Amino acid sequence: LAIALPAAVVLVFWLVRRMARAAGFSPDLATLALRAERAFPHLTGALASGVEFATHAADYANPAHTHALAQASVADAESKLEGVAIGRLVSPARTVRSVAKMSVIVLLAAGIIFAAPAQSALALQRWFAPLGAAAWPKRTDVQSELRATVWPTDAPLPLAAAVGHGYHEQMRVEAHYRIVADDGAATRWSRVLMNEHAGQSAVAPARFERLLDIPETLLLAATASATTGDRSIEVYFTAGDDRTETQTVRLIDRPSARTVEIYTQPPAYARGLVRPEQVSLHDQPGQIAAATVLVGSPVRLVLRLNKPIPTSELDVETLAPGLPADAVIELEGAGPNHATLAVAWTMRDTVQTSIVLTDAHGLTNLSDRQYRVEATRDKLPTVTLLAPEADESVLATAVVPVDAMAQDDIGVAALSLESDRPQRAEGDDLPGDNLPRTIETLDEQVGRQPRMTLDHALDLSAYPLRPGDKVVLTDIARDVYRLDDKRSEPVRSNPRTLRNIDESSFVGLIRTELAGVRQQADRIESQQQTLREQADELDPAKAAEHQQRLSQRIERQAEQVQQLGERFELNRLSQDRAGPLNDMLRQAEQLLDQA
Repeated sequence: LAIALPAAVVLVFWLVRRMARAAGFSPDLATLALRAERAFPHLTGALASGVEFATHAADYANPAHTHALAQASVADAESKLEGVAIGRLVSPARTVRSVAKMSVIVLLAAGIIFAAPAQSALALQRWFAPLGAAAWPKRTDVQSELRATVWPTDAPLPLAAAVGHGYHEQMRVEAHYRIVADDGAATRWSRVLMNEHAGQSAVAPARFERLLDIPETLLLAATASATTGDRSIEVYFTAGDDRTETQTVRLIDRPSARTVEIYTQPPAYARGLVRPEQVSLHDQPGQIAAATVLVGSPVRLVLRLNKPIPTSELDVETLAPGLPADAVIELEGAGPNHATLAVAWTMRDTVQTSIVLTDAHGLTNLSDRQYRVEATRDKLPTVTLLAPEADESVLATAVVPVDAMAQDDIGVAALSLESDRPQRAEGDDLPGDNLPRTIETLDEQVGRQPRMTLDHALDLSAYPLRPGDKVVLTDIARDVYRLDDKRSEPVRSNPRTLRNIDESSFVGLIRTELAGVRQQADRIESQQQTLREQADELDPAKAAEHQQRLSQRIERQAEQVQQLGERFELNRLSQDRAGPLNDMLRQAEQLLDQA
């Protein structure tokens, strides 16, 4: 522009001067006469003076002799002009030739402009602004076919360019690129050679492609001084003498879940017995991360992302397919974008889901990891009747200690002792099997605890029992489970049967058992004597082993004797019958002590 403007001014000035001179050309008669004298030599000295005297006759009228001389000069000039073609002084030939030449030039220029208007305009631009942006057409035409404006940092960028005219075999098409941070810091330009697409048509533009793996070092170098971590890549293509405009593609990190955590609260029936839990699923190895949750528990699946994502139209089916239909998304704070998401529901059944995240640019996370939340149902309690340990034969006067225990994975709500006996009236001597039975709750413990015990002393003398009657004892446990107004069924222990016998039968049983104890004591004493006699011959280790076995047998017999003594007391045997049996017990104890 600095050159074109002065050049245009000079051209206009020259044209104006030329046109002014042409418009101002108006020679007088004397000048024309002098030109005629030069064209016709015989008019020299006569025509110019004659024209002067003729055009200015008044100036030469006086004196008379001057007037006479002037008239003579005019007559001489007129006589010499006879037969002279004075029109030859004005010749149009040169003008006609100039006009013809100009017409040819104008017609030629108009033809060129009509045939090639773009090239003509370009020529004018080049003439008026030789240092401007206008340039003559390239021999090669390369066009970018890179359409992406945003691309994930973890995927190769697909580069593509097409060469129209100027293509030839083995043509080199190159891509030039650099990484630019948000603060303007940029890496040095790098270049890669594009690959020609095989099998393309000879008519269509030649296509060149290349998957560009962006080195991580370049990404780190570009973001070393950046404030937000945003980056972009600038790309242009070159082929022959042509190049494309520089394009900018934003490099965006895909959305991802930095942490995936499960937060649970115990259901109402387990509050105070089960603590709230937090499980970090993202720390677990393997393809499937799992957590176990009690049925009925409120559950929150909390996701903390690497960046905010749009949430205005986000639903559970899109975010976490596989979660229950009644699950809801909970957001922290207002606004259309969030970096922390939570999905809440009440645990009913085992669920498994993936996490699908989509950011504002349409980029999705690539993780196919599964997250499984397994529903654990409350187990039924276990209940055990600890005492009596087995069915027993007892007297109607016995006081039977009953011990029960119930345990549950969450908590026991109640533990009760139930008796099932014949419904006998006073003085009724019918066999117990022929009588209706009555069921009675003897004792009950209530509460909320994982383990519950019950101790009860059952006094059989309170019942009108006859020999042969059976009292069946059962413990019943119920746990704390209650969900949707539904409770678990109570659990019953294995029953214990107390069979009523008369005193003679009871004494006979005791005597039989004591006789067995006496026999065992005699055997143990005999074996002990033999062991002492062979002590010098036996290996010390074997002798010690034999002695240990004998000691264990003695302890078992002593326990049996102790249990028999307790049965005496619990059954409250009459004194006349208890005396001899007590003597037998003491004898058995003495034999065991001697052994």
